[in-house]
Amino acid sequence: MTSDSYLLPFLWTLNGFLTLVYLTLEHLAVVLLALPLFRLISTTENSQRPWMLASAALALAASMFGTLAVGIWMLLMAAASLLAIRLEKFNPQTLRWRVAGGLAGYALIGLGAAIYKLLIPLMMAGDSFFAQGQVYLSTIVGVATIIGPVGFLGMLLQAVWAHPPLEQSPEEIYSQIRTRGRR
Repeated sequence: MTSDSYLLPFLWTLNGFLTLVYLTLEHLAVVLLALPLFRLISTTENSQRPWMLASAALALAASMFGTLAVGIWMLLMAAASLLAIRLEKFNPQTLRWRVAGGLAGYALIGLGAAIYKLLIPLMMAGDSFFAQGQVYLSTIVGVATIIGPVGFLGMLLQAVWAHPPLEQSPEEIYSQIRTRGRR
C-alpha cells in the first residue's frame, strides 16, 4: 500500500461532502421551503394534518423538479401562509384549509410546467401542427406560474384584512349564537 491509498477514504469523504454542499446550494429554495412547511405541518390540527402533509409533499416535489421560480414562489407562499395564519383571529381553521389547497394547487401547476418543459422536445419532433401552437402553450404555462401565486397571496390578504366589522370578539359571537343570547 502506498501513502496515496491511505488518503483515498478522506478524499472520498471530502468528495461526498462537497457533493452535498453543491446539491444544497443548487436546491437552496427547496431547503429553505422545508422550514415553513414543517412549521405549517407541526402547528396544524390532527384532522387537517394529512392534507397539509400531502400539500407540503407536492410543494417540495414541485420546487425540486420545477424551475427555480416555482421554488421561490412556493417559499414565498409558505412563509406568507405562516404569517397570515398567525395574524388571523376570525377563523384560522378555514384559512389552514385554504392554505393547504392553495399550496397543493400551485404545486400541481409547477409540476405540470416541469412536465410540459420535458415534453416539448418530444412533441416538436416532426409535428408542424404542435410547432405552431408551442409559443401559445408556453405563454399559457408561463402566465399560470405567475398568476397562481399572485392569486394565492391576494387570497391571504383578503382572509386577514377583509372581515366584516365586528362589535365583539369571535369567541363572544360564537358563545352568543350557541346560547341564543342568554347568559
